[in-house]
Amino acid sequence: MTRGSGEQRWDPGRYLAERFPDMRVVEAVLPGRVQGAVDHEERIIWLDAGLSPAARRSTLAYEIAQLQQGPTPGDPCLAAAHQRDAAEWASRMLIDSPALFEAFESCREYREVAAQLGVDIPTVRARLRAMSDAEQDEVFAAILRQRLTA
Repeated sequence: MTRGSGEQRWDPGRYLAERFPDMRVVEAVLPGRVQGAVDHEERIIWLDAGLSPAARRSTLAYEIAQLQQGPTPGDPCLAAAHQRDAAEWASRMLIDSPALFEAFESCREYREVAAQLGVDIPTVRARLRAMSDAEQDEVFAAILRQRLTA
């Protein structure tokens, strides 16, 4: 899919194939609420078979970030930082600033923003957490423009 600016959306599958050609992606029914996992030793990224296309794209991007960072540390504080960094990297790769601003200008709810961007809601939230001050200003301006034209 293309964006209004003519740019292509980042494709996590293509990125994985180019950067990690030895990795396999396997879809299976994963336990509980697990959406994905990386097996560093077996060189497999596991994805839950029941994911929507947007959730699959978001989860694959997150698992690629986990792959690049290496195994999750055993220390809970370091593990949380590791996971936050992976979520923020994935969200930045999946959602560039112009697309984010455009989505907030035309949508009223996170669900709509996520759908327009082709990602899941947790990825939108991670992208918002990762915004620079300038990006925050632009998103707030986009929301105001949306409200003024509504």
